Amino acid sequence: EELRDVHMRGASAGGSRMVEGTWTKHLHYQGEEILHAAAFGTYAPTQVGTTPYYTNRATSASSLQGTFLSLFEDRETSTWEIDSAKVSQVTVSGSTGQRIQVAYDLMGRALDTAGDLTWGTVTQNANSKDNHALMSHLAFYVNDSSAGDVTGGSAIGLSDFSVQFNNNLSGYRANSDYILEPTRDGFFEVSGSITLPTYEDNTYVAEVLDKTL
Repeated sequence: EELRDVHMRGASAGGSRMVEGTWTKHLHYQGEEILHAAAFGTYAPTQVGTTPYYTNRATSASSLQGTFLSLFEDRETSTWEIDSAKVSQVTVSGSTGQRIQVAYDLMGRALDTAGDLTWGTVTQNANSKDNHALMSHLAFYVNDSSAGDVTGGSAIGLSDFSVQFNNNLSGYRANSDYILEPTRDGFFEVSGSITLPTYEDNTYVAEVLDKTL
């Protein structure tokens, strides 16, 4: 659970400063609520069907205005803090036999590398191992767009996957040292990729080509 690629951007005599970075961590079943709300503006999974294949759909809010994070990392010699951070993109990925990873791309107001925050004793939850999301826990379903609801028979096995949720944020420049609140500069976008471990027939390829998948 580490903070990667933190750097300042746009620093100049008359310009504005911005902190950008990526926080990569393992995905957990519990404790992700605040991060989810910061990334998507809400945390309210909804039931959208009567079968288990349509439970707990999560959607993004139309606006992220007023939603911020303050992130702290213990660097032993000091505490790093990124204040007023917004999540510009989330990438969820996994591969066979591994834990699911999630990466949060952040846009923050400032980076303080000399913080004096003190850390208390951190106690690991006894059930923390059960809290990890594993690739083996996931199920993926693919169905023809005209075939109705997916069922258990629609499940496919994947070698790896990656899904990106892009908020398309941009930082407004101000006549001061810091940026104003970044806002969406485009539509909320979802993209991704999958790897199939075996190749048995042309069903999926044909459905992609004729746009019926």
